[in-house]
Amino acid sequence: MMGQAIAPAILGSAMNMKYNSTLKASLPAEVSRLADQATMTSLAIPCASVGVGDGIAAGDSSCGNPDGKATLDQTVSAIRNSMEAGLRIVYILGAIAMLLTFLTICTIPQISIDAEVEDKKVP
Repeated sequence: MMGQAIAPAILGSAMNMKYNSTLKASLPAEVSRLADQATMTSLAIPCASVGVGDGIAAGDSSCGNPDGKATLDQTVSAIRNSMEAGLRIVYILGAIAMLLTFLTICTIPQISIDAEVEDKKVP
């Protein structure tokens, strides 16, 4: 029960730290230069990440910037790579936890249910 409460906190924190560090390292220089911390955190609006505000026509993949398409592609690629790196660390930590659990289980001595256990407290 305690593992179900603690695991999401530990794995979520590890994933978030890895995602953020990988994203900051792999974002295009133009996006890093133009984006503030709120934009870096959310990256919800692709046009905002290439430095263009509201009023973009639907279907305009360049977001009003001549290099917008290339920058947008690089940004999306950086986000995907960051998510992959974050998930990879979660799987690695999960595998380590499963290995430790398996080794712990292997060290528990086997006691048969049919075997009679003598009470050592009674003289």
